[in-house]
Parts: sequence; structure tokens; C-alpha cells
Amino acid sequence: MRVLFISYELPPIGGGGGRAALQIARRLARGGHSVAILSSLFPGLPEQEQSDGVAIHRLRVRRKKPDECTPIELASFIRRSIPAARRLADRMKPSVVCAFFGIPGGPAAWWLRRRRGVPYVLSLRGSDVPRPELAAHQRLHALTRPLLRRMYRDAAGLIAVSDSLRRAALAVLPGARIEVIPNGVDTERFKPPAGRSGPADRPELLFVGRLRQFKGVQDAIAALPALERTLGRPARLTIIGEGPSRAALEAQAAGLRAAGSNSEVRFLGWLDPARLPAAYESASLLLLPSYVEGHSNVILEALAAGLPCVASDVPGIRETVTDGREGILIPPKSPDALARAAARALADAETWRSMSRNARARAAEFSWDKIAAEYEAILLRAGQGATPCVI
Repeated sequence: MRVLFISYELPPIGGGGGRAALQIARRLARGGHSVAILSSLFPGLPEQEQSDGVAIHRLRVRRKKPDECTPIELASFIRRSIPAARRLADRMKPSVVCAFFGIPGGPAAWWLRRRRGVPYVLSLRGSDVPRPELAAHQRLHALTRPLLRRMYRDAAGLIAVSDSLRRAALAVLPGARIEVIPNGVDTERFKPPAGRSGPADRPELLFVGRLRQFKGVQDAIAALPALERTLGRPARLTIIGEGPSRAALEAQAAGLRAAGSNSEVRFLGWLDPARLPAAYESASLLLLPSYVEGHSNVILEALAAGLPCVASDVPGIRETVTDGREGILIPPKSPDALARAAARALADAETWRSMSRNARARAAEFSWDKIAAEYEAILLRAGQGATPCVI
């Protein structure tokens, strides 16, 4: 099988969608398939390279930041990916195309289907699916909904990263056949450190992700004084990531001491991927107080590292974490609930150890080998002439 992936983000650019595309593509290549990826160029990256048997082709687009892509930059990728995908397809003669994110990856795949007859599969990841929770994307979604409906209808396969996202996509095209395949995690790369028997004496809290308002990082910072009072000792929150909210979050963190708190907040920006496992290993607790999630790669990485989680009780998280088992789920936008839950997880070593064991066991259900095999089955079926995904 010859597979062309289209993903506007790939590591080190962007978030979980690009990481998933690369992980799946590499495993398909190891299985003997011919695989190429069309993605975005960014300073410091080569326009073309081979990575574990995958041919990566990067397009010059207008993207300026590694962690954020504006609507104009998305449009730039759409405009340039269509002719680039045509040229690639003419050379490699793909059996099937797999586009990550309906927008901006889908239009090039849809064009190849209509002009070259190449079937395609759409992988719906989160922000590309219209949902009321994504208030900042409402105007973009209003513009793209008609195109999304046509792309869903013509696809030979539709995949959603969570059941909640599947239900949201059904509002775009009722009756569509959408299969749920979650994100995966490398359980060899992310694993509990040897000798860790409980949380550190000084609570080490960790957040990993884009610094945007809907990620709720401001609530994690606001929870620190109450957590410190409950535990009787200060905590440290390490924030890994970048985004438009960073300046406001730094100002909020600077005000902690004025409020009488001795807790500390560290902003590390984006880490080199090779350093990320150590960040999970040194933490006592992952905090993910998001207001909305598709299916969190960060949660999976933390689980694989045996790190209990305090996270929002929202779709996309509750499908992975069971309250009281691998962590504690809290209402979003509630710093007080976050502080209580973190104190509960940290105050009792046996509770923490039980959650840590359960976390590692849960992560084993999301191995990338398993996820890639599920993608492979759908891509093979699509390449063999599957009918469009409308019941």
C-alpha cells in the first residue's frame, strides 16, 4: 500500500495531532508500506527528509509560531498543499490519502479524490470539528462547515479521536459512519522512573500543553495558595508549553507572593522532545484543567509515566481517566476543586501509589502499535474501494 499523509503539523511543530500522524506513518513504513507525509516548513527544518522510512515533504507557508496557527496561516497551507499534493500523487501514485484535521488537511485530499480518483480517510482531531465549546473558532467553523460536510460525505473513511468528537462530527453530517481510534503513547519512552515510591516531599505539579485560555492554566495557578494551605507546605508548578496566554500567566504567577503564597511557578517553554519523559518522571502530579479536549496526548504520556492526574471532567478526558482510579476529575473553571483534588492525591502516599499503578496499566491499552494497526485496517479498506462514509 502507498499512503500519502497530509498533516499541517509535525514534531517539533504543533501538538498531538502531528505527533500522532508521525507515529502512525512510521509504523506503517516499518510494516512494509510506502509512506510519505506532506507538512509545513518551519525555520531550522529541512524541506525534505527521510525519518524511519517515511518521506517528509514540507511546504513553505506563512506560519510564524511553532505552537499556534492563525486562520490566515491555515488558509496558506490549504492553498499550497493542493498543488503540492497533486505533484506528490503524480510521482508516488498513492493507494490512499490520510488527512489529519479536516481543516486544513482535508481539502488537498478531497481534491485528489475528485481529480485523480484517489480515496481518502479523514482523521478528525479536535479543533477542526465545530463544537460550541470552541468559542474562539466559531467564525472559522461557520465558514468551513459546508466544505467539511462535502469532505465527510466523499471520504472513504472517517476517524474521530474520541467518542465525544464523533458525536460532534455527526452534527456536521448526520448518519456518517465514523470510527473512533484514540491517540496512542510510546510506553517504552514514557515509563515510571526506577525507585519512585510516592510523591516528592515538595509537591511537584506539571502542566504540558499550549498556553491558551481554554487550557485552564490560569486555574492551576490560582489553585496554588489553597493547595499550600491544605498541605501545609508550598508546591511548585512547572509549565511546559508556549502560547498567547503566556504573558498573562506569568503576571498572574508573579502575584502569588503578594497574596502570601510561597509556591513557585516555572515556565520552561517547549522542551526538546528528548527531555519530556524526564519532566513526567520528576513530577508528582499532572494538572490538566482544560475546558475542552479532543483526546489528550499529554494525559496518555502522564499515565504511561505512572503519574496520577488531576484533570477536568470533560469529554475527551473522562474517556481516558476514571475518577478515583488513575486520577481525580474535577469541574472545569474551579480552582478550589482543583486544589482539593490535588491535596487528596498528594496527602496519602498509598492513594498516590494506587493511582500510579492504575495509570501505568491504563496506558498499556493505548500503545502506538495497536493504534497504527487500526489505522492500517481502515486505510487498506479505503484503498480497496470502500464506499463513502454515509449510511
